[in-house]
Amino acid sequence: MDTAAGTTHFQLVFQNTGDSTCTLTGFPGVSFRGRDGAQIGNAADRDTDTAATPVTLIPNAHAAADAQAPSGRSGYSEAECRLKSVSFLGVFPPGSSDQIDAPWKTAECTSSAIHGLKVGPVHPIR
Repeated sequence: MDTAAGTTHFQLVFQNTGDSTCTLTGFPGVSFRGRDGAQIGNAADRDTDTAATPVTLIPNAHAAADAQAPSGRSGYSEAECRLKSVSFLGVFPPGSSDQIDAPWKTAECTSSAIHGLKVGPVHPIR
């Protein structure tokens, strides 16, 4: 995780835990979640500056997706931001409906007018 200029940059890492190859293509679904698992604020917008290409993973291999989130209010007023405590980052691998909840203990802007959470396509680990 890297924090600079009001934005936290991080990678979502996916591992093939199966016994055969699998292919991931596209964008994971990402959103902030409360303690009860309910979505808080907007889901991540897709960063389409990089084209999505298939990533084939042998068993135990990894792929990643680059993501970013605003740090705290990130220059928004309290009224614009609606800062709330977030407990988890909910992640759906591309093409899957199985959500993974990763601990995410921060306060984030949750106003429907703010689209600060962004995610890129899955790519090989660099």
